[in-house]
Amino acid sequence: MASSFLPVIDPKYLIRSTGKNNLNWIMQNTSVLHFCGKHKPWQDDYKNPFGILYLHYLNRMMRKIK
Repeated sequence: MASSFLPVIDPKYLIRSTGKNNLNWIMQNTSVLHFCGKHKPWQDDYKNPFGILYLHYLNRMMRKIK
């Protein structure tokens, strides 16, 4: 049976950029970055500019586990 527990998320953590915020703002003000939609930054054809954050943190993680 699936759990019915859903965490309560403070609305201050929910934001969509809609072109108003740049990469620096996102990095300074984001705790969790969720890539919504069909296209994901780990796919070769991903074109969203915030995908660079995924690559940045992926590279940091890979350096730590080596």
